[in-house]
Amino acid sequence: MNLWQANEYVWAVKQARRREDDIAIVNACMRVVVNPATLNIEDALLVYGGMAPTTKIAKITSQFLLQKKWSENTFDTAANELYEEMKLEANAPGGMVAYRQVLTQSFLSKFFLTVSSWMSPTNISLSGKEKEKSAVFPITRGETSGVQLYQIVPKSQKVEDLIGRPIAHLSALKHATGEAVYTDDEVPLLGQLHGALVGSPIAHGKIISIDASKALALPGVVEFLSAKSIPADHNVQGHIIDDEEIFASEYVHCQGQTIGIIVAVDPLTAEKASKLVEMKFEELTPILTIEDAVKKESYHAVRKLRAGNIAEAFEKADEILEGEMRIGGQEHFYMEPQSCIATPKEDQEMDILMSCQGPDYVQKLVAKALKIPANRVKVRCRRMGGGFGGKESRTCLVSLPTVMAAVKLGKSVKTVMNRWDDMVVTGGRHPFQCRYKLAITKEGRILGVQATLYSNGGCSSDASPPVMEKALMSIEAVYTIPHWDMHGFACKTNLASNTAFRGYGGPQASIFMENIIDAVAEKVGKSPVEIREMHLQQQNGDKSPMGYVITDCMVRKCWEECVRGSNYQERKAKVDEFNKENHWKKRGITVTPMKHNVGFHMSLLNQGGALVMIYTDGSVGLNHGGTEMGQGLHTKMAQIASRALGIPIAKIYQSEASTDKVPNATATCASMSSDLNGMAVMYACQKLAKRLEPFKKANPNGTWEDWVGAAYFNRVNLSAVGFFELDLNYDFDNPQDLRRDPQFYVVYGVAVSEVEVDCLMITKGPGMYKIPSMGDIPRVFNVSMLRGAPNPKAVYSSKGLGEPPLFLAASIFFAIKEAIKAARKEVGLSPLFRFDAPATVERIRLACEDEKVDKVKEGMKGSEGKPGWAITQINMDFQNQLLNCEIQHLGQMLQVISGELTILQDFLKDKFGPDYELFRESVVSQQHASTSSKSATEFQRGHVPARKSTSSRKDESASKQAQEEEDLASDMEVGSESDVDVDGNEVSSSLRMERGEMVNSQRFENSNKRKKRRREMQESDFDNEGSVMVENTDDGNEANDGTMQETYPQSSSKRVRKGGRQRSRIWQEFTRVGDNSWACNHCKKEFKCPQADRLDRHVFKCLTGEKPPKKNPVKRSRDEGTTESVSIGEDQSETERNETTSMNSFLESVPSSSGRGRKLDPVWAYFTIREDPVTKKKTADCKNCNLTIKGKVEPARKHFYACHQLDEEVVDDKT
Repeated sequence: MNLWQANEYVWAVKQARRREDDIAIVNACMRVVVNPATLNIEDALLVYGGMAPTTKIAKITSQFLLQKKWSENTFDTAANELYEEMKLEANAPGGMVAYRQVLTQSFLSKFFLTVSSWMSPTNISLSGKEKEKSAVFPITRGETSGVQLYQIVPKSQKVEDLIGRPIAHLSALKHATGEAVYTDDEVPLLGQLHGALVGSPIAHGKIISIDASKALALPGVVEFLSAKSIPADHNVQGHIIDDEEIFASEYVHCQGQTIGIIVAVDPLTAEKASKLVEMKFEELTPILTIEDAVKKESYHAVRKLRAGNIAEAFEKADEILEGEMRIGGQEHFYMEPQSCIATPKEDQEMDILMSCQGPDYVQKLVAKALKIPANRVKVRCRRMGGGFGGKESRTCLVSLPTVMAAVKLGKSVKTVMNRWDDMVVTGGRHPFQCRYKLAITKEGRILGVQATLYSNGGCSSDASPPVMEKALMSIEAVYTIPHWDMHGFACKTNLASNTAFRGYGGPQASIFMENIIDAVAEKVGKSPVEIREMHLQQQNGDKSPMGYVITDCMVRKCWEECVRGSNYQERKAKVDEFNKENHWKKRGITVTPMKHNVGFHMSLLNQGGALVMIYTDGSVGLNHGGTEMGQGLHTKMAQIASRALGIPIAKIYQSEASTDKVPNATATCASMSSDLNGMAVMYACQKLAKRLEPFKKANPNGTWEDWVGAAYFNRVNLSAVGFFELDLNYDFDNPQDLRRDPQFYVVYGVAVSEVEVDCLMITKGPGMYKIPSMGDIPRVFNVSMLRGAPNPKAVYSSKGLGEPPLFLAASIFFAIKEAIKAARKEVGLSPLFRFDAPATVERIRLACEDEKVDKVKEGMKGSEGKPGWAITQINMDFQNQLLNCEIQHLGQMLQVISGELTILQDFLKDKFGPDYELFRESVVSQQHASTSSKSATEFQRGHVPARKSTSSRKDESASKQAQEEEDLASDMEVGSESDVDVDGNEVSSSLRMERGEMVNSQRFENSNKRKKRRREMQESDFDNEGSVMVENTDDGNEANDGTMQETYPQSSSKRVRKGGRQRSRIWQEFTRVGDNSWACNHCKKEFKCPQADRLDRHVFKCLTGEKPPKKNPVKRSRDEGTTESVSIGEDQSETERNETTSMNSFLESVPSSSGRGRKLDPVWAYFTIREDPVTKKKTADCKNCNLTIKGKVEPARKHFYACHQLDEEVVDDKT
């Protein structure tokens, strides 16, 4: 916008992976001043973040724009200059190299279009280009709205019957107020200890040694357990097969694999000690990707599924279409991390409280590891803070080490994983790859599908085989295709074992099928919606690839209602019109169906149990085999019990899931928990209701409490067990066995989604997995249930809806793809292109190909170098990824600080007026004085003309690096902030802040001068003895006639910043060998309690073989406060040659002041000023020795010289 002055325009932009609260990938701020009469650019500045370790100014492009005409041609040419200026190496830190380079040009184009729109309407820049103006207007969210439609219960339904009524989660208030108790919230037992896991830092290797001595030496550490702490036959575990260890014994197979557990008195000590365990490995080559696994034939399982005759399909086909697609993994990111409390009891009992989806699974693992009966192990779970499959089988990682520690120490042990370790070691959703070959007709009918699916299972089998089986059974989606030939490979790699995740392989397979439909549509020139509708399954009679006949298929009814209710045809017409009128923004809309098979295809898992108890006061205790993780399972079970018993829900209470109440329960997963456990609860309640029926008939006007009391007095059992089982199965080894269905029932759904994409920069897309925020909710979100579609198979017509709705979000993915197609078609590109999931901002922008993307891709052809360490598909080095994030965050902070300093400078100018300029002159003059003296001493100490010892020689690159580090340290020094002036007056905080800003500005200028001098030195000719001819300058003025300098060693006298104080660089030439004893790095001579000037003289003699010059005061000007540089040559006197090195060191750090007017003396930076509240007299405390002196300049300077071991003989108190 137009901010500072007329015809000045400033525009800023940020591109991140998520709309809110995310670090920028690339950001920029641009400024121009345009002459309105001539449209010439009089001033320009382009600044980018995310393209270098620090903010980068596009100097060449900014200079190019000067005095150019404000026009599209100018900025097109400028884009070429910018591309060359902002090029990145192929392995640049942060990854996304092509995308970041494209963003820099996209930002420039958007800047031109935006500023053009701000100018006068008569501006010719956008005349005749209405479609270009779409880039100017940002994508605005607007007000969010939503509608949820559900059926109203009949009026005859009793008030206490809550089935079908919209009720709140039973723990909703506890969640909202923070009263809900999770595992880590439990009150600790007396003497309870805390565990922290020790994980492998490498992906694959042989363990050489494990040393926990440093960890055990830490106060508060009690024990360290590893594979050596337990018998070998106790150190095995696994989900389906025993292919894992509790503690790695000989080899590690993934980063983070558990090697041991530290036990301490508190969690912080345990966490700290876990980082002190030292491990050595013989690293082995890891298998990381699906391609690596396929090449080495490394698989957990191989499955195949065939139907029909695929050879016949290819013979009849008009077209053969081949393609490939990938979908990445996903982190569970539950709010509560993995946590466990293990408490040993008498008679080998073990009580375990933990956050888990399968208490029965934990019970079996613990009993097996401890070699005790399962009846001695009780596992409890009150609630979880989310699970999504991540707490189904991978709870073994925290439960087993914790139990082992508790057994060995005989005390309760609590282990709660931190978020970092949880994400590293627990795995997530399986990444998938699909390669397909299709037999299609010219009308778009798919005759056959030949597909090969690969999943990255990680280091152990865990759930990888059944996940692949679920994927093969789900790839048909809702479509009727006669011929199938599918193979599935669960790859074994050296990543953390991937595991169950919401959908269990179904979403990955379904998105592959939708992508196939999309590819067919583009191949035959039809709409994907038309091809989908063509292949939808009929309500009854079609056959699935598994061989069973489909019945009660509701997908067509859902399709028709969703298309009609969303006004799809009308919306599609508006989308097409929008795309014709806008070049840089495109919209997409699509319809996507969904099908989810509910039920375990392994029969043993299809069982559920419940225990219902009625107490004599009429209250009911409800127990079932499911666990509560926020999905509302306990609420649903209470609704079932309420109807079955005919009582209000307030009389029913559920405390926790426990293996001593309901044994052998199936884990809460696969959208089956309500069906399995709900039917068991209903059966148990029906038993109790039947037992109470005689007492109801005997006393029809009685209350619930009356009937319960009467039953108790008549010795009627008021507790009942319910059990439910299903006979489902599908055998991949015997696919012809169709005696049992592979699913209980099927859930169908359809979604219509519309999106808008900014083709210059994407501002709404998702990225590498981010927790969804408020901005990710659809602006219009309408949900409805299909009417007249009861489910007679499940309890009270229930439907499993935990996982099915997940895939409906794929409609967003394909709507984005439709928008990208519109952008590609407009520039003449094929709409048939590969687009992998997830649809990150990078993939979306690069798919919207234009001249900017083509330019970057062409420039990157043939680029060599290792891939960057920030990789989307796989990232082993998590520490590097964290460092990258910290570097980006630091860059953002520096940009913010820079902007704030600019604003502060303008504020101070307005507030202080002439006083501000006076102060600025004071600071600049002091800084010039410091620079002059420092410049002289730098060149006088720069090189040694005589011989050097071999150990002191350094190569040119090391010297250059040391010089750059020295300059950087000097540039980063903070300006001194005195609290009082020479008259004892206090200085305001705002003035001190401004002083800091101006000093930093001057340092930037001085840094450039130093770099210029260094370049001049490098270009000079060296003589045979290694000395160099230099010009000693004082603020850019020539001095000393270019005479030869005789010098100290470069490293012997410079002062550098260290620990917040200045210290002589001479100490770098010595090594500490004892208390206050130092040894020379060159001759090994030792010095006891040495002073810097003594060491200075020794190093000079050690390196040159000559005696060092004697001390002599440096001549100084009282009026100007500057040092007169002394040129030393062969014809000069001995007195002139004797310069004081310690005084020069002082002058580098503390510039002098004339003491006149309100100029501030820098010496006060080394003191803390105090004022007596009664006498108002000021004193100063030395920050080095804490000695208190008078608040006067002369005593302060005198004490400073003495305290910092500077020679008093050269001190002139008046200066």
